Amino acid sequence: MDMDFKGTAKSKTSYEPEKPKNLPGFRGSSELPEHSEDSPVSSEIDDLALASAFGSDSEKLDPTDLTLEREKPLNTETTDMKKSKSPRNKKKQIIILLVILGVVIAGATGWIVSQRLLDKKEKTGEVQTSNAEVKAVEKPTTVMAPITGRDVAPEIASRSVTAVMIENSVDARPQAGLYEADMVVEAVAEGGVSRFVTFFQEGQPTSIGPIRSARPYYVDLARTFNAAYVHAGGSDDALARIPELGIKDMSAFENNGTYIRVNSKSAPHNLYSSTGQLDARKTELGYTTSTFTSWGHKNETPQTPTASTINFAVSSFNFNPTFSYDPATNSYLRSQAGEAHTDESSGKQLNPKVVVGIITSKGQNGIYSTYRLTGSGDIRVFQDGIVSEGTWTKESATAQFVFKDKNGLEFKYNKGQVWVTLLGSTSDIIFTP
Repeated sequence: MDMDFKGTAKSKTSYEPEKPKNLPGFRGSSELPEHSEDSPVSSEIDDLALASAFGSDSEKLDPTDLTLEREKPLNTETTDMKKSKSPRNKKKQIIILLVILGVVIAGATGWIVSQRLLDKKEKTGEVQTSNAEVKAVEKPTTVMAPITGRDVAPEIASRSVTAVMIENSVDARPQAGLYEADMVVEAVAEGGVSRFVTFFQEGQPTSIGPIRSARPYYVDLARTFNAAYVHAGGSDDALARIPELGIKDMSAFENNGTYIRVNSKSAPHNLYSSTGQLDARKTELGYTTSTFTSWGHKNETPQTPTASTINFAVSSFNFNPTFSYDPATNSYLRSQAGEAHTDESSGKQLNPKVVVGIITSKGQNGIYSTYRLTGSGDIRVFQDGIVSEGTWTKESATAQFVFKDKNGLEFKYNKGQVWVTLLGSTSDIIFTP
């Protein structure tokens, strides 16, 4: 018995082999291309093509059963697949792939270039912010005022400081501008008569006076806040101190229209000015900025009073001030000579938020008083109804005071006017609950 391929028994009975049917998606052997041993026909048959030729898996047809006599309807998916494999469709696919590849490469290249530019700008400080970032860093509508700590418009906080000498003799009272001052420093000028150097930055009164003469320690205080210094003459050592410290000098004896004499008081207690006039003169002189170190500020925390009444022994009855704590406003009402100390313009009683007593060496130079304002010493701070002990230091005439509590921490003050009095001894301070 002849053996067919791979040992299969071949019947002697001759017969004509049945021609294979033209199955969809499958070609007969006569349609196969010629090949040589160098180009063997691949034995792998595309699974998709087989599935198209012999139906879906759901019909459970055997794709290897070549004796299948049933005709199956033409599978449209196979037809579409064949069309897609035509040279024209292949060309389109290649073009599409090339376009997609180009877009991807262009996008990647652009991203890399933009990152390199961004890195370069970050190094050179040229990075631009988006609109959202610009909104996030917009200038605030209010900022903290350097002296009072109150929330004010930025243009107010950036105003240059003006320091004005104001008299406190009996004939000068009541004075104008004290209520609106950001800070007041009180000391004795001569003969036991006290005098004030008042600081204006946030406060802008329409009337300030009476303006009087300079003393060396007032000059130093003006320089501490880098202020334009308004005065009507002064002692010899004070006038020499002004150029020595590089003070922004504004003498009231200059005949430039900045100062006036009022009729309600007699000379020399009637020399006045206003914030508007002083600012105009400062602009002419170029005194438009002030750089100095601010003190720390805090929110008010009223407590059970331990110092409801404060008395400072400055010199004598007419000049010794009394501060009475007012729980309703958490401030200190100032009196002197046994009556309320009021502002000439508003009629309001002076009411600073913070009262500070600086203890230092006090002396005499001829008829003039002297105070040491460098080095260190004790202080008493009154705010929120209580008293706190501490120390002060000042390294030089131009340096700022540093106030620390008994634990060595810097004081933070309530927001508002600060009233400072220079005293010779802790015994000059008497307070009661």
